[in-house]
Amino acid sequence: MKRLWNQIINVYKKTLLSKHSDGLSTKTPAQTIIDFLKNIMFMVWEMVKSIVKTAWRWFSKCLVPVKFILTGQLYDHLKNNLDIIFDDKNQYPHISRYKRVRIVVELELIPIAIFIVIFCIWGMPDFLKESNGIWTLIVLLISAPVAYVVWQFRDQNAVHQIENQRKDVNLKEFHKIAEWVSGLHLVEDKIIEKTKPSEQPNNETKDTESEQTLSETHLTIENAREYGQAGAKRHLPSHSREDGAVGLQVAAVYMLRPFYCGEHGDDFRKPALNLLTAAWLALFKQVEKNKTCAEKLSKSPLGIALTEVLLADGGTHLRYHSEVFPNLYLPYLDLHLPGLEKGVLSVFQGMKCSGIQLYGAHLEGAHLKGADLVGAHLEGAHLKGADLVGADLVGAHLEGADLEGADLEGADLVGTHLEEAHLEEAHLEGAYLRKAHLEGAILWGAHLEGAHLEGAHLEGAHLEGAHLEGAHLEGAHLEGAHLEGAHLEGAHLEEAILCGAHLEGAHLSGIYLQRANLRMAKLEETNFFPLNVQYLEQVIWTGALIRPNDANYIKEKAKLTNVDWIVLPSLVLSFDHDVVEYENAKFVFSNRALDYSITHTLPIEESKDEVLEELRRLNPYWNITIDDSDIPKWIQMIDQFS
Repeated sequence: MKRLWNQIINVYKKTLLSKHSDGLSTKTPAQTIIDFLKNIMFMVWEMVKSIVKTAWRWFSKCLVPVKFILTGQLYDHLKNNLDIIFDDKNQYPHISRYKRVRIVVELELIPIAIFIVIFCIWGMPDFLKESNGIWTLIVLLISAPVAYVVWQFRDQNAVHQIENQRKDVNLKEFHKIAEWVSGLHLVEDKIIEKTKPSEQPNNETKDTESEQTLSETHLTIENAREYGQAGAKRHLPSHSREDGAVGLQVAAVYMLRPFYCGEHGDDFRKPALNLLTAAWLALFKQVEKNKTCAEKLSKSPLGIALTEVLLADGGTHLRYHSEVFPNLYLPYLDLHLPGLEKGVLSVFQGMKCSGIQLYGAHLEGAHLKGADLVGAHLEGAHLKGADLVGADLVGAHLEGADLEGADLEGADLVGTHLEEAHLEEAHLEGAYLRKAHLEGAILWGAHLEGAHLEGAHLEGAHLEGAHLEGAHLEGAHLEGAHLEGAHLEGAHLEEAILCGAHLEGAHLSGIYLQRANLRMAKLEETNFFPLNVQYLEQVIWTGALIRPNDANYIKEKAKLTNVDWIVLPSLVLSFDHDVVEYENAKFVFSNRALDYSITHTLPIEESKDEVLEELRRLNPYWNITIDDSDIPKWIQMIDQFS
């Protein structure tokens, strides 16, 4: 009302100050009154227009339910609005009070719209015109949703007030539990150090024996240990105070579970997780390199309690905090601890776990499909039968890990450290292992079809019976590797280093050996058929052991001449012989053209001289002698005289 009165006064002042249209003379009183009334009418018209616009805007919004009724989308609209009204967990904090009121009005208009549509189609029945009870029922039906929604809002407000009061109580309880979990209450020995000065005579040398001076002042430290002791006159036997403190720490870990699971509100979930991981760090950090001691700690009451709480409800609460997985410290974690749900095997699936530390963890059969494990520390981890399909393990540390039968198809293992890892019958089809470190790794029967092993380090690796069909081994280091019976059909070994590699019985049909180094490699009983003769003249065959049939076949197909390999006679036993009594004889092969020699130890059944004669006949380019350096001199003298 005050605002309206001020507007009228302003209109009157403007009317008095206004002039004629010609701007020369002032208005007469009659003209002034007429102009004043015109301005008042214009002001009222603007106010009415503004009110109508506001009402229409409000009404159009409130007619939304009617529009949804006509378009058949009423269910979705009601569902969204009811989710906002019955928001018990405060999932819609951004919804304003104005919008909530508008939603209430929309819900109220739904039954009104239904009655209007019915009356417009069929008309008002006669019994409604004279019956007051029916109209009372209709009014109750129309007003019931509004009353219920208002009660719901008041109930939500009361619940929030109760939750705030309960939160203060839970905070005090959480602080006390945190002290117990951290071990603040643990009984420790009290050590007191006292320092006091002491003087000792200091004798000079013999030349100045007569002169004696006071020695320098030294500080002596005395340690005193104080500890409590249980009384000897206990009526009932009980544990000591120290043991009880440890038991209280274990109990406190279990008491932390409701806070960790969000039963006391989401505000306590992250602090509870931080407290559990800190307790794990304090428990294992000092013994992480001592596997025996760490395994015992993981099976201790405190280790079991921490595991059960961290992996509660199948690990869903740990996955809730995805931001903590990178660099997470959980060495020797056991996913197969009795009492855990099967869902814990998928706790790391698809998560970003770069830099995670899981030394010696028991992850057998774990689902790690698509997990980001870049730079992860899994040294000595147990991953037998684990699912690592498509996992990103670039630069990860898996030294000594057990990956027997694991699924690593298409996994990214570029630069990964797998030294002495167990990969028996593992599936690595199409995996990326460029420059990976597999020195001494055990890959018996592993599936590496089409795998990318360019520049990989496989020195001394055990690949007996492995499937490497079509694998990319360009520039790979296979010095001393065991490839007996391996399947290398169509594999790419361009510029690969196979010095001293064991390829007995391997399948090398269609293999690419451009500029490969086969120096001193053992190619006995190797299957070269059909042979890929491309670039075989660039292969280094120096000192490689090969059978006559294979040597003639390669020479004929590739048209090689003056090959400096070593052809073995039939007197030399094959690698898979079943002879019980045989002898390992050393033979020195010296090249007559070049000044170097090679030593091979060969299993023979016949005498050394017969074998030596056959070797010289098949290898005219080599000067061959028997190496008797390991035989005692008295036996050598007997052989000379005989």
